[in-house]
Amino acid sequence: MTILRVDIRGDRPVPADLSRLDAALDAAPERVPLTLMLHGFRYAPDDPRHNPHDHILGPVGGPGRSLSWPRHLGFREGRGPGLAIALGWYARGTIWDAHATSSDAAEAFAWLLTRLHLRSPRRRIVAIGHSLGARVILRALPGVPPGALSRAVLLSAAAFRAETQAALDSPAGAAAGFVNVTSRENDLFDAMLEMMLPGSASGSIGHGLGTYAPNWIDLQLDHPEVIRGLARLGFPVGPPARRICHWSAYRRPGVFALYRALLTDPVLMPLELLAEALPTTQEPRWTRLLALPWVNWPLPFRRGASS
Repeated sequence: MTILRVDIRGDRPVPADLSRLDAALDAAPERVPLTLMLHGFRYAPDDPRHNPHDHILGPVGGPGRSLSWPRHLGFREGRGPGLAIALGWYARGTIWDAHATSSDAAEAFAWLLTRLHLRSPRRRIVAIGHSLGARVILRALPGVPPGALSRAVLLSAAAFRAETQAALDSPAGAAAGFVNVTSRENDLFDAMLEMMLPGSASGSIGHGLGTYAPNWIDLQLDHPEVIRGLARLGFPVGPPARRICHWSAYRRPGVFALYRALLTDPVLMPLELLAEALPTTQEPRWTRLLALPWVNWPLPFRRGASS
């Protein structure tokens, strides 16, 4: 099916993008689901060098390691698991600038979600966002009607527990399901977020929600038990390759098969099934960064070792 570009300017989507979106929705039956994809920090749709539609939100990805989210989620022009919206917003400047702008983007996202839901109330709408893009999703929920969002996958979310709890307590948040993908590879970024930004007293959700919610799962992607549990479910995910990485949640081999199932196939991948395969706790912060390096010592009692 179609991959649609929608950009946010200020606190509203660009009108021309909405016109193309309306035409696509009119042509698609309500049984066709809709996936919204939101980038994080450092991207801006009007910046030729940092345009997300030429990088992670584009149909083929971009330079370096900016692989295509739509492609890996199964979306191609003319085919795929429904409609896809690549949502661009201004996330340049300092982290303080982008954090403030993400609140405006959340207002625009709430407006868009409400509009989409009212236009097609029986259409299943899901979202995936990385870093501040995940915050945009969470911050939007108190402003949308219940049922507007069915499920969200949050990748290394740059969000705090207090604002996340406010999202879950809203009617729309209580009606949706969430998978919060974390990693000890992201500990440094989570700690910097807590030190540099307002609202950090509650802590980052990079170390989990911190309390039980029936519609919320914390998935620590570099936890050995998580990797084994996902493999048992048929989703082999590659092991972590770095001690520090803010992007491993979408660069790790095998992760998009899991995200594709979570977003497009809720019957075959209910959150309860995923929760049963995962540990109930996260590993302590810094366990990956401070772990001793593994050394292959040539010990004499190893088989085949020479004396």
